[in-house]
Amino acid sequence: MDRSIREQRWARVRLTLVGLVFVAALTVLLTFQLLPAGQTDQVTLQVGDVVRVNIRASRHLEYESQIETDQERKRAADAVENFYDPPETRVARQQIGRAKDILAYINSVRQDTFASPEQRVAWIQAISGPDALQRELTQDIVGQILTLNDVAWTKVRDEVVRVLDQAMRDSIREDELAQTCEDVPTLVDVLRMNDQKEAIVSAMVCGLLAPNTFVNVERTEAARQKARDDVQPIVETFATDEIVLREGVTVTELDLEALQALGLLQRETDWRQVGAALVLVLLTTLILGLALARYQPDLLTGRSRNVALVGLLFISLVVLAKLMVPGRTVMPYVFPAAALSMSVTVLLNSELAVIATLMLASLVGYIADSSLVMATYAAMGGLVAALMLRRVERVNAFFRVGVFYVGLTNVAVVLVFFLPDDTFDALGMLTLIAAGLVNGLLAASLTLAVFFIVGSLFDVTTALKLLELLQPSHPLMHELLVKAPGTYHHTLMIANLAEQAAELIGANALLTRVGAFYHDIGKTVRPHFFTENQMDGVNPHDHLDPYTSADILRSHVTDGLDLAKRYHLPSRVRAFISEHHGDSFVSFLYQKAIEAAGGDDSQVDESRFRYVGPKPQSRETALLMLADITEAIAKSRRPASLEELEELVSMAITICLQKGQLDECDLSLRDLQTIRRSFVSTLKGLYHTRIKYPEPKQALLPAESEGSKDDDSANHRDSD
Repeated sequence: MDRSIREQRWARVRLTLVGLVFVAALTVLLTFQLLPAGQTDQVTLQVGDVVRVNIRASRHLEYESQIETDQERKRAADAVENFYDPPETRVARQQIGRAKDILAYINSVRQDTFASPEQRVAWIQAISGPDALQRELTQDIVGQILTLNDVAWTKVRDEVVRVLDQAMRDSIREDELAQTCEDVPTLVDVLRMNDQKEAIVSAMVCGLLAPNTFVNVERTEAARQKARDDVQPIVETFATDEIVLREGVTVTELDLEALQALGLLQRETDWRQVGAALVLVLLTTLILGLALARYQPDLLTGRSRNVALVGLLFISLVVLAKLMVPGRTVMPYVFPAAALSMSVTVLLNSELAVIATLMLASLVGYIADSSLVMATYAAMGGLVAALMLRRVERVNAFFRVGVFYVGLTNVAVVLVFFLPDDTFDALGMLTLIAAGLVNGLLAASLTLAVFFIVGSLFDVTTALKLLELLQPSHPLMHELLVKAPGTYHHTLMIANLAEQAAELIGANALLTRVGAFYHDIGKTVRPHFFTENQMDGVNPHDHLDPYTSADILRSHVTDGLDLAKRYHLPSRVRAFISEHHGDSFVSFLYQKAIEAAGGDDSQVDESRFRYVGPKPQSRETALLMLADITEAIAKSRRPASLEELEELVSMAITICLQKGQLDECDLSLRDLQTIRRSFVSTLKGLYHTRIKYPEPKQALLPAESEGSKDDDSANHRDSD
C-alpha cells in the first residue's frame, strides 16, 4: 500500500514537472522572436539612433507599410476642405440687437454731465461685449465719440446699425472675419460721414461682426473619411541582400517598421506581452489537461512519458509556426498544423487530437498577429485530419488523408477568405492554393516521421508496429513455429478467440491478436516441458519433483519477458506475457507437494506455486486470459453439444471472476456477456459431435490449465 501511494505521488510530481516545462516553453516561444531561416543577426535600434553598419534584407519581402499608408491617408483627409452650412440670419439679428444696446449705453454716458471726461471714457471702454469690440474701442475712438455733437452722434448711431446689417447679410466664416472687417469702410456712406465719423463707424462695426456661417462637421468628416478610404495601402518591397539601412543614417519610425517586417529588429521585452502570452498558455494547458482527463485518463495516472510526448509534439509544432508564420506571405499557408492532429490521432485518440488542434490553431492565430484567417486555416485542416484518419494499417493512409482531405480543406478555406476580396489577385490566389496542397503533403510526411521515430522513443504501441509484429518472418514468431509448433497452433486458436471478442466490445483487436501471438513465447526456451509440444507421449514432469515442475511452468512467463526485452517488443505487448496468468495458482502441483510432505501443508512454500502476475490491467489482456482458460477447458472436456459449449464458456468466465483475476481491468458485465457469446460462436465450429468425456471434478484456472496441459500424458487433473 505504501509503495502504491509513493508511486502515485511520484507520478503526480512528474506530471507537474511536465506541465511546468510545457507552460514555460510555450510562454518563451510566444514572447520572443525566433531567428528566421537564413537569419544570422538581429539589431536593437530606436528612433534617433545612428546606424553603425549597413543592414541588408535577409529575404525577399513585400509588406504593407502602415506608417506610410497612415501618412498618405492623413494628407488626403487634410486636403478635403470644410463643408459649410448656409448663413444663419439669427446671428445678424443677435448682433444688431447687441449693437443697439451698446449704442444706447454710450448715449447715456454722453448725456451724463456730472461725470468727468476721464470717467466717461473709462465707462465706455468697460462695456462688456465681444473681445473684438473692446479692442476696437480705443481711447482715441472713445474720445472722438464723446466730442461729437448730438446731431453727428445720431448720424453715427444710425450708420453703425445700417452698415452692420449690410455686412452681416453676406456669409462670414470664422477665418473670413479679418477680411470682412477690412471691407467695412467701403460700406460706409461717405457722403454723410467725414473721416472722423467713418473711423468711429468702422471701429464699432468691426467690433460687432461675428461669423454667421459654420462648418458642417458630419459632411466634412464623411468626405475626409472617404478620402482616407480611397487611399490604397502602400506596399514596400525589399529584395534579398538589398540594403535596408545604410551606415551613418539616423533611424526613423519608418525604418523600424521595415526592420520589424523583415524580422531584423530585436525589440526590448514588453512585459505586458509576456503576461498576455502567459495567460493564453495557461488556458491552453488547462484545456489540454481537461481533455487528457476526459479522453485519456491513464496518461494522468502514471504514464507521464506519454503526457510528455503530447507536450513535445505540441511544442514542436509551435516552434515550426514561429519560424514559418510571422512576417511571411505564403509560408504560413504551408505550415503543417494537421501533422499534430494526425500524430495525436494515431498515437492516442481522435478526441484528444480535436482538442489539441483547436488549441494549436488559437496559438497560430496569436502568432500571426491575431489573424482569424490563420487560426481558421490551421483549425479546419487539423479537424478534418483528426476526424478522417481512422485505422492506420498502411502508410498510404497518411497521404490519403493529408493530400486529399487536408489539402482540399485548405484550398476551401483560402477561397472563403480571399475570393470575395476586392483586390482579387489570381496569381496570388493560385499560389496560396498550391501552398494549401503542399501543406497536406508535408503534414502527412511529418506525421509518418513522427510515427516511426517518436513511437519507439516513447514506447507507444502504434498500429504499424503491431502489423510488423504479426509478420511470420519476425524472429520470435519464426522461433516459436520451429521450436514449439504445438504452442504456435495453440496461439493461433487463442488469437482468433480473443480478437473476435475484442472487435465486439470495442477493445483494440489488433493489439489483442498481437498480444496473443506473443504471450507464450517463453515456452520456446523449454518447449518439451509443455504438453502441446510433446509428440512422443513422454512427459518430463513425471521424473521431477513438484517444486521443479512448478518453477519450469512459471518460468515461461519470465523467459517470455526476457525474450520480449531482447527483441524490443512494446510494453503493451509485454503486458500480455506477464498478465495472461495473473497471479493464479498451479494447484495440482501444490497438492502433489503436500502429498510429498506427508499431508502437512505448512511444510510447503505456497509462493513457489503461484504466478507473480500482475492481474490483467487492460481489457485486452483480460480477454487473452479468458480465451486461454476457455480454450483449455474446451480442449479438456470436448463438448458434444452447443449447450455444453455454452456451459463451459460460462464456467471459464465465472472462475476468473470468482478468483478475482478480473478485478483490476475495466471489463463490464455487458462486456462479459458479449465475450461469452463471441467465444461460443467461434468455438462451435471447431467441435462436432464426439464421444462425451467424463467431466473433471472442478474447472481450471489459466495457470491450472497450463498444469493440466503440461501433465496431460500422466492423466493428472486439478482437484482444488
